[in-house]
Amino acid sequence: MKNPFKNVSSIPNEVMYEASEELPPLNDKGRSIVTRLTLYKDTNSAMIATMYEVDGSSVSYIEAPISVEMFREMSGSGTQYQCCCGHNFPLDSTEDDNCSECGRGYPITCGCGELYPQRPHRGCGARVCNECGDHYGLSNCYCGWSRSGGDGRRNLIEDGECLEDDY
Repeated sequence: MKNPFKNVSSIPNEVMYEASEELPPLNDKGRSIVTRLTLYKDTNSAMIATMYEVDGSSVSYIEAPISVEMFREMSGSGTQYQCCCGHNFPLDSTEDDNCSECGRGYPITCGCGELYPQRPHRGCGARVCNECGDHYGLSNCYCGWSRSGGDGRRNLIEDGECLEDDY
């Protein structure tokens, strides 16, 4: 049986799927039940909402929390993310994969809760969090950033890295 849910995400930290079922008309009015599953990436929580619609207008709305595992099972999404170009990453994608459409990196959440940008920083080439400045996967960077708060460039040189002086 084909999964009826379709990805309708447009909000950066949410993954949303919807399924709609048309009901027989009542008093010449179209009726449907819309079920919406939403995964909130920043809090790693999920909700299910059911709306009863008559002629496209919501008549009733019920919302309840569900587990992330239930969200994945119902939506058939696994941990699928959508690239900022609109292309869906395959379900088995990892943080080392790039989008097959535009080449941008897989969405990765920083420790502060923000998503790292999908494009590398123009200066040093790292994926730098816009919120806290963390450099994904690095402890030191040749731009001078260091996870410890020290001089990342000097730390790299002390660790035996050969750095060019033109940065």
